Amino acid sequence: MSPQPSSASIINRTFIERGALISFIKDHFRAQNIIVVVDKHSDNRKVTFKCYYGGKYRNPLGLTDDTRKRQTGTRLMDCPFFIRANFSKKTGQWTIKKAAIVHNHPISDNLGGISTARRLTDTEKTIVRDMANAGTGAASTLAYLREKIRNQWTTRKEIHNEKVVARAEFLDGRSPIQALYDEISTGDFIFNSKVNSNGSISGLFFCHQKSADLARRFNVVFVMDCTYKTNRFGMPLLNIVGITATNSTFNAGFAFICNEIEAMYVWALQSFEFVTKPLVIVTDRELALMSAIAIVFPSTKNLLCIWHVNKNILAYATTKFASTDDTNAYMDDWNQLLYSSSELDFEANWATFQMKWRPSHDALVQYVYETWLIHKDKIVRYWTGRFPHFGMTSTSRIEGNHYVVKRVLGIVNNDLLTVFKKIRLLLDTQLTELNTKMEYDKSTQAHRHALEFMRPLVKKISKHALDKLLEQYKKVIDNNYGDECTGLFRSSFGVPCCHDILRCIQRNERFHLEDIHCQWHLIACSMVQHASIAEPCLSPRKRLMRKIEQRLYETDDDQVVVLMTRLDEASQAPLQSLSNPVVVTRKRGRPAGSKNKKANQREKSLFEYSTGRKCSKCDQAGHNARTCDMHLPPHFGYLPLQY
Repeated sequence: MSPQPSSASIINRTFIERGALISFIKDHFRAQNIIVVVDKHSDNRKVTFKCYYGGKYRNPLGLTDDTRKRQTGTRLMDCPFFIRANFSKKTGQWTIKKAAIVHNHPISDNLGGISTARRLTDTEKTIVRDMANAGTGAASTLAYLREKIRNQWTTRKEIHNEKVVARAEFLDGRSPIQALYDEISTGDFIFNSKVNSNGSISGLFFCHQKSADLARRFNVVFVMDCTYKTNRFGMPLLNIVGITATNSTFNAGFAFICNEIEAMYVWALQSFEFVTKPLVIVTDRELALMSAIAIVFPSTKNLLCIWHVNKNILAYATTKFASTDDTNAYMDDWNQLLYSSSELDFEANWATFQMKWRPSHDALVQYVYETWLIHKDKIVRYWTGRFPHFGMTSTSRIEGNHYVVKRVLGIVNNDLLTVFKKIRLLLDTQLTELNTKMEYDKSTQAHRHALEFMRPLVKKISKHALDKLLEQYKKVIDNNYGDECTGLFRSSFGVPCCHDILRCIQRNERFHLEDIHCQWHLIACSMVQHASIAEPCLSPRKRLMRKIEQRLYETDDDQVVVLMTRLDEASQAPLQSLSNPVVVTRKRGRPAGSKNKKANQREKSLFEYSTGRKCSKCDQAGHNARTCDMHLPPHFGYLPLQY
């Protein structure tokens, strides 16, 4: 046995409360690397303490190595250490009466293998929960506990267990999907849901109220695209982003949909219609989404991502041409056609394009015509430049936002409640940063903007818009402008072009706020007040009741009885409990056969395999040096390089 210090220092010590007694004993011996636990036979009259290794394994079921299904063990060594304290009714105090401070095992300096030593204190549990609510990961939480609390033994397992306990307390018997509805119904979000007949969620749209305010103020152009691998149910997440006056991205809405079909897109866009009605929407060539936009927003201009158009044409052309020079020549002619500044230029460029490439590569010309030029009003500069897209002719902005969202979400096995809570944290941070940028532009002036013709605009429009003006001014200084003004720059970017600046300088005039599109105003102008819609302030129940009431009183008299009968039947029909979405079996994003199915990054597109970044080993596209076949040893069936 290992002798320990005398028990004289604790015998006859008194405590008013039982908790104070237990805390003292545990802390006193913890300082000596001895873990003490309360014996299960303790009660309100006596408390017995024993060593972590005290007691014997009894094997009440009589299990043997052959009958035991789990490979288990025991920590019990029948350590003789014990302390006993009794409660006196006469004095109302707890007194330590007996103690045997001896052990039959060595005292280790490392307590990492003792589960009791790894447990979190009440203070540490509060810290873990607060950091979890702030979106902090387990590694950062552990680093904080070690740095600030000097906790050297807690592991990720204890952090995870505490999060599980906190989640169970938060749910309080509710299902995660019901808890999500309770959270989203607090008033901070505009939301809409679509439920199947069996009670499962098939669609969920939500938008933060402050994001909705931004969407109504900056309601000109939005980018829409789906991202994948965000939740355990495989539901695509339709992401909707817009831009502020400072050219910063904000999330205007999210929609989980069960499938990427026209009906689901129509439902999602109708939900977004309660927030605002866009003037321009930029998408990729998602035909179902394009069709839904035409249905829900018939007066909205739908533009296609130029970057995806060019990359898809390049990928297709690469398979048809034998040399890179021919491919580059073909793409140069295509871009000249794409950036035609007038209808006559387009017709002339299209005739030249056909004359040059149709005799030798008729399939390429036919592909361009049937796939892309049927949407010429969505991709050609002459038609797209008539609308205020502010330079958002590609979906690169939303692709970057996809990365931001997925970085916050982390793993792909989250349920919808967890995804919602993490996105809410993202939106809170985003809204704070957007407000800071807006206020900074209102309060500061850049020295580069100290030009006479733009002086009335400083601190009234964003620095981004002023920089656009400065770019056009440099064209005037360099005499780098054409004789004829097409008006495309002003109509698409919302600021005066170089020709307007030249006339302004020649007349010794200044630009004023009404010369700039309200998108770039730092203070909301009257032009965007019409976008404010009162109906989103209604709760989903009141909004539904209003629709039913409106339908009831607008129905013809000979159909009212039928409608009332159906409403009565629906009100008396048995209801299903709200349940999780049905797992989507056919998912987009990472196809079947992919090596890393759990990653939340998408699989490469065709153009990335054919024209993407080249391998540093073999100078071929479609892979990198780590996955290159040439790094494998010869016995894998690949010949080594010959020099």
